[in-house]
Amino acid sequence: MNPLNWVRVGRRIRRERPDFVLMKYWTPFMAPCFGTIARIARGNGHTKVLCQIDNVEPHEHHLTDKPFNRYYLHSVDGFVYMSEQVHSELRAYSDAPALFSPHPLFENFGERVERSEACVRLGLGPANRYVLFFGLIRDYKGLDLLLDAWAELRRRGLTAGRRLIVAGEFYTPKERYLRQIADNGLHAAGRTAQPGRNRPPGILGPLHHLRAGAAFFDGLHRRRHLLQNEIPRAQPRAHPRPVQTAAKHGRAVRHDV
Repeated sequence: MNPLNWVRVGRRIRRERPDFVLMKYWTPFMAPCFGTIARIARGNGHTKVLCQIDNVEPHEHHLTDKPFNRYYLHSVDGFVYMSEQVHSELRAYSDAPALFSPHPLFENFGERVERSEACVRLGLGPANRYVLFFGLIRDYKGLDLLLDAWAELRRRGLTAGRRLIVAGEFYTPKERYLRQIADNGLHAAGRTAQPGRNRPPGILGPLHHLRAGAAFFDGLHRRRHLLQNEIPRAQPRAHPRPVQTAAKHGRAVRHDV
């Protein structure tokens, strides 16, 4: 992240005069770097800048988001986007041509294995039913809501023979979640697993705000039942009914909460 290197890269591209430069954009944090390279590269009057864009507005907001977005997005000649929500957000910054290309299915986590074999590999009891929450653990993904919902189901006596697996790397301080687990009377057992190869009956994503995320497309590839609900931040506790549906029946139904 050396600004001098941004200038060197931009000048090199400008001298070499490629027809286009393809960039990937997912967070305003990268805008100063990408925007500087793009603006210098386009200075030759020939090179176009194309962008495959994952997100416009970030999941966690900062005061610099909008000026950083403007700086980079105004330097792009054309976009490829994967969801209409992103396209709508993009239009607030740029009227450059934009092509819709749906998010591909993930096929890089290996082939599915039978449930019995997965349980042996992961050291899980085959008699239990499992619900999986996986991926990078960030506040917007709603793990706090899921833990509250699971605790409520436990109080109702509806979690017997069922286990909730939370598998992922924390991108936020984990202490608040461990404290929430303890406060709810739940038990946390830390271990290492390969969630991409497991076969739980359902994949849960109780998001604070909903986008077509990686878990959604990996679930489609594995033909797992999916449950992604958007739960407003003004509602402090998740409604346990969607979680109960996935845990009890191994299927997902969208519930408005």
